Amino acid sequence: MHKSNVTALLNHDLHAIDATHWFICAQAPTDEDSIPWKQALELIDGKKVKSVEFDDVAMDKCWVVTSDGRFRVGEGYPIEDGRSWSSPLFVTRILDNNQIPRTYVGGLKRKSR
Repeated sequence: MHKSNVTALLNHDLHAIDATHWFICAQAPTDEDSIPWKQALELIDGKKVKSVEFDDVAMDKCWVVTSDGRFRVGEGYPIEDGRSWSSPLFVTRILDNNQIPRTYVGGLKRKSR
């Protein structure tokens, strides 16, 4: 296994799509309370999500907005990884399929890292 892949495994959770395709997911953030991606999907399926907010076009951070409040999505949220199938673009597809509007809190400009 390539060294950068090992580092990714140590810093994030790894989930299988099938035997040959994997995606990397975020761990729960330590800087704010969050709900797991699985719970966010349950809220989406239950038609309880009014909208979703992303930090910027990179979509590194995601919040779901319900009638009960605004919740950061943490553990299990797909992160961008060019060496795997992992991408927040899967999230936008789910939102489009469920007709849930999304906004970019930081605007449409990507922030430098």
